[in-house]
Amino acid sequence: MNFSDRFLAKTSGTDPNSGNTPDQVLETLRKIGVPLQERWDFSPDIDTVEKFYDNPPPKLFDYARQDFLDIYNFKYEDVPTDKETIKKALKCSVIGVGLVAWFQNNNGIYYSPKGTSANHFCVIYGYDDEKQAWKIFDSYDQSIKILSFDH
Repeated sequence: MNFSDRFLAKTSGTDPNSGNTPDQVLETLRKIGVPLQERWDFSPDIDTVEKFYDNPPPKLFDYARQDFLDIYNFKYEDVPTDKETIKKALKCSVIGVGLVAWFQNNNGIYYSPKGTSANHFCVIYGYDDEKQAWKIFDSYDQSIKILSFDH
């Protein structure tokens, strides 16, 4: 299923300059839902930030319920950030992670330089104890990455 990024960005209060928080987006998805992408698409005529963040037509809120909330019982929970708890939680689900995009060491492992703030959100789907790293899926570029446990 492909859902409308524009709708979720607008209704969750995403700021084009400073972004948003995962909790705010997740709560919006849980309470309001999201319509299918085709109902409020990102097309070539959306050529400004203002057009992207235009107010959605009221009917889209009905579609958000119909396309998402009436089908899915969406829930989430915070997971403590220690390595063992994350590994245990991965037995139940992927885990969202805020991180710094993208600094890579000589071994091809991504990391967050000290003093930097998270500016990107991905999912952890596994781990590699030998490399001391998380297996990450980045939906932005549809790629698999390896992120240091100490990111």
